[in-house]
Amino acid sequence: MTKLPACFENLGESGIGTSDCELVEPSDTEASTWSDKLPRPGETWTVFAIDGSGSMYAIVRRTDGSIDEAPIVLLGSEGEVLPLAPDARSFLEARATPKSIGPFDGEWYVDALPADEEQRDEEIARRERYASWVKARLKITSFRDPAEIAAAVAPLKAELDKHIFG
Repeated sequence: MTKLPACFENLGESGIGTSDCELVEPSDTEASTWSDKLPRPGETWTVFAIDGSGSMYAIVRRTDGSIDEAPIVLLGSEGEVLPLAPDARSFLEARATPKSIGPFDGEWYVDALPADEEQRDEEIARRERYASWVKARLKITSFRDPAEIAAAVAPLKAELDKHIFG
């Protein structure tokens, strides 16, 4: 069985599951279907979630590194590679804010709520459950801005782009 970061334990019960981040059975081989240049030598890419467009969320672990300290990357359905967070804890924190990453520009934007009042209320409640779960899991009281979190892993983008796209 593929190992996930310790802070991901019971993640399925957290309320994270949405159309833009649906948990899947972790796979160490799925990233190679996105690009034949993945994983890079000395790395394991563990896909653990997908979005509605087919983009994949992956943990990028060096063979000699800790999975708990491995960066999280989005492998986009349109070919983009977007490092999201320097580690799993930071990823959970970024996802707990009411923001999502833009698929092409890598900018974070405020998520829109559904127009339907019942769906909107359900989405607000889901977000609040997830935010509470993350605060309890990470033992924090507030969240950093996702752009700040992503900036910590931004140098990885150029490295991955060069490796994958040449």
